[in-house]
Amino acid sequence: MNMREFTDFEKQIIEKMVSAKDVQGSSLVKLIDENTDAIALEWNIDEPSFMIIYRPSILSDDDLFNQIQEIVFLLKSLEESNLIYLHQNEKFNQDNCLYNRVKYKRENPREYSIIVNIPKSKGHILTNYFEVKTDFGRYVERYAISLFYASNALHDLVKNKFKTPEQRRHKTMLLWTRAAFLVALISSFITASDVVYNWSRADGKSLRNQIKQTIEQKTLPDVIKTEITNDTLTTRIIVMPEIQSTKQSK
Repeated sequence: MNMREFTDFEKQIIEKMVSAKDVQGSSLVKLIDENTDAIALEWNIDEPSFMIIYRPSILSDDDLFNQIQEIVFLLKSLEESNLIYLHQNEKFNQDNCLYNRVKYKRENPREYSIIVNIPKSKGHILTNYFEVKTDFGRYVERYAISLFYASNALHDLVKNKFKTPEQRRHKTMLLWTRAAFLVALISSFITASDVVYNWSRADGKSLRNQIKQTIEQKTLPDVIKTEITNDTLTTRIIVMPEIQSTKQSK
């Protein structure tokens, strides 16, 4: 599986998708609500515009918009790689708005209030908004009306710390190669130790006899004689007779 490297933020999103306890946990609204400071997304496709309504954040408008894009385009990438599959229903979203309808109520465009049953939590929320004149909403809409099924391959990817099967096989082969090299290296050390040990057991006389026998079996080397005559280097090679022939001539 050829796959690009995921950013830390993308890994965080994927891990949450895989660990979702129920069907509703695998939805864009859940990912936006739990992983960004955005309260709601609003868009218009006919007259392209996209708006993020968000609670006070330490992020800049551009950084927050980039977070939203990263989530949406991650879903697109996972879908194209067959790592997630979509269950769609157009009734999931019919007003070009995406927000957690369990936690918030939309009063007017860009205006939301909290409806969670928590003491002193009801009322309007202090929010900011950021608008971009773009058709990004058409990407959001596709996933806003969808629930995601995380494939076994995606579960396996998370389980193996985002290493693909190819990367894991390559790592295994590398480990086996290193192990084979170490075994060969250790074997060579053992062989060398045996040689040294056998040498050390031979006494001095035996060692001298072996060296003498080796020399006697060899022909004496040629003798090279060099003379300089009239600035010319002359080399004569004189072949010495073998020891055995010399003894016979005597």
